Amino acid sequence: ASSGWAIFFCMAEGVRAWRDEIEAAGARYKRAMVWVKPDAMPQFNGQGPSTGHEMMVSAWCGDGCSSWNGGGRPGVFSYNKNTPDSVHPTQKPLPLMRQLVHLFSNPNQTVLDPFMGSGTTGVACVEQGRKFIGIEANPEHFKSACKRIEDAQRQSDLFIGAAA
Repeated sequence: ASSGWAIFFCMAEGVRAWRDEIEAAGARYKRAMVWVKPDAMPQFNGQGPSTGHEMMVSAWCGDGCSSWNGGGRPGVFSYNKNTPDSVHPTQKPLPLMRQLVHLFSNPNQTVLDPFMGSGTTGVACVEQGRKFIGIEANPEHFKSACKRIEDAQRQSDLFIGAAA
C-alpha cells in the first residue's frame, strides 16, 4: 500500500470533482492550490479573460496525520509556463515540479507520475534524490522523457546538500 501525497493538476471547475473522487476512494482531500502563470496567453478573441492559472488538488493517501516540508506556507506557486526546453504541449516548468517534489516527498521516497509527458517530474526527482516511476502512453513523449531523465542522471550535483 502506498502512503503519501497525491497532487492532481486541473481547471478550477474540476476541483470539486477531484475532491469527491478522492474522498470516495478513501483518501483525504486536503487543499486546492494554484499555479499562477505570469506569461499565460491572452484570450485573443476578447470575449473574456484568459486563464492565467492552473489548479492543483492535494490529497493525503496515508495513515495518520499528513506531513509535508512546507510548514504553514500558502499553496500558491508562481512560475512562467513557457520555458526554453519545452517539448510537450502541457509541460510543467521544472522549477515548479522541483518545488512540488521537495514539498510533498522526502529523499529516497518514490514519486509516481502516471502521465509523465516529457519527464519533468522525473528530472526533478533525480535532482532531489527521489526514486521515480513514470508512465506515458505516447511513445514519442516517452522517448523524450527517458532522454531528459537520463541526461539529468548524468549531471553531477555541484550543490550537494543545498536546499531546494
